[in-house]
Amino acid sequence: MFDFVAFPIGYMLNLVYNSVAFQNYGAAIIILTLIIKIILMPLVIGQQNSSSKLNNIQPELKKIQEKYKDNAEKLSQETMKLYKSQGVNPFTSMMSIFIQMPILFSMYHVVSNPMKYMMLGKNELLNMNFYGINLAATPTWSYDKLFGANISNENFILLIVPVAAVITSYIATKYSMKQTSGNNADQIQSSMMSTMALISPIMTGIITFTVPAGLGLYWIISNAFQIFQQFLMNKFIIKKNSSLDSKWMKRISIKSV
Repeated sequence: MFDFVAFPIGYMLNLVYNSVAFQNYGAAIIILTLIIKIILMPLVIGQQNSSSKLNNIQPELKKIQEKYKDNAEKLSQETMKLYKSQGVNPFTSMMSIFIQMPILFSMYHVVSNPMKYMMLGKNELLNMNFYGINLAATPTWSYDKLFGANISNENFILLIVPVAAVITSYIATKYSMKQTSGNNADQIQSSMMSTMALISPIMTGIITFTVPAGLGLYWIISNAFQIFQQFLMNKFIIKKNSSLDSKWMKRISIKSV
């Protein structure tokens, strides 16, 4: 289903592996992840910018909803008018998700079957060792393999991947929701965000125990990049939008007097 995206990603991974990554599979995944995240960065910034503006105009939006609650047509017109005046596109976040999800699923296919998607020859081998971690292996929480008769040092080392994935996922999710759960967020929205901040890392941890460690490495680097990216957006975009929103709200208040 995702072969039309998986093969180009596999080709790029092969290209990176044989050039700048010095034939190290882990380094190739990290470099390719950074390339993909940088390419998607304008889209993510646009999504965050729109979400920030949407969050800032919530008080005015609630006033419109209350004022025209019995007139659906007028409510729609005034809502779109408000969105247009503030440069808000409520569909931007959905567009970002639709683009990023196929890439994530494609990475799963590439990492699960690198021989196929990297278009390697029958006699070609990949260097899957990344600082002692076998990126082709799948982490396990089996008691027998960790503490029982089938104990293996490799299984303990592999635990680094899901643990790091869970921690970075939690920080990335919590940090990205920090600005959204500000003064304009109501109690229900804040509760949903808090729940999401817990569910996302848990799901990440469960999934990383079912896929090769290479995909977990992709997840870790993606989360780390997201944290850095969110820091920049909080500093230069959201802060700017909040400042502009304060001025806009003052003008609205003056007009309504």
